[in-house]
Amino acid sequence: MNWLLALFLSIIISYLLGSINFAVIVSKIFAREDVRKMGSGNAGMTNVIRSVGLLPGIITFVGDFLKGFAAPIIGKYLLFPIVFENAPDFIAPYVSTTYGIYICGFFCIIGHAYPVFFGFRGGKGVSTSIAVLYCINWVVATCVFVTFLIIFLITKIISIGSIVGAFEFTVFNLLINMNSDISTSEFIYIIVLSAVLSTVVILKHKQNIIRLHNGEEKQLSSRK
Repeated sequence: MNWLLALFLSIIISYLLGSINFAVIVSKIFAREDVRKMGSGNAGMTNVIRSVGLLPGIITFVGDFLKGFAAPIIGKYLLFPIVFENAPDFIAPYVSTTYGIYICGFFCIIGHAYPVFFGFRGGKGVSTSIAVLYCINWVVATCVFVTFLIIFLITKIISIGSIVGAFEFTVFNLLINMNSDISTSEFIYIIVLSAVLSTVVILKHKQNIIRLHNGEEKQLSSRK
């Protein structure tokens, strides 16, 4: 298989996996209504829990997590080995399986945020991002998750933990890889991709940031 075709398939498959929005699917099954027309209007786990129920919210989280795990794994073990082995010498160092995890994870998150199957109106990508982080580096992912959990337990507001966790993903990646034995180009590549992933998640929380600033953001225990 041509390396460009394998790269294209990796991106498309990852994006399409991300576009399977479980919040919309689950809400239509359990409530016979699109969750984007309920509660905060967000197609994500938190709004499903508030508007539909705990069990549908858990199912949504599991589905969003699994697709965020599947896309990087497919890229790493099935398609990016083909990309790496067949790419020209000047391209190959930048399309290794390590980078494949980032690239496939990124497009899976983009698919979740802007799903082609649901009018490009998706969720904020937190659950999917957590799975992608664990595929990239479980130490960094655990640091981010623990930070998120502590903030949530204190505030009972998921968006605060999600925003801080997204920002800290880049910070933790920077600190952990700073003294590693990877090359300078690989280090820059990883940090740039980390920053892009973090930025996508934070930008999807724009309305939450506005509500937080105005003191209007609700705790998870709150209803609509």
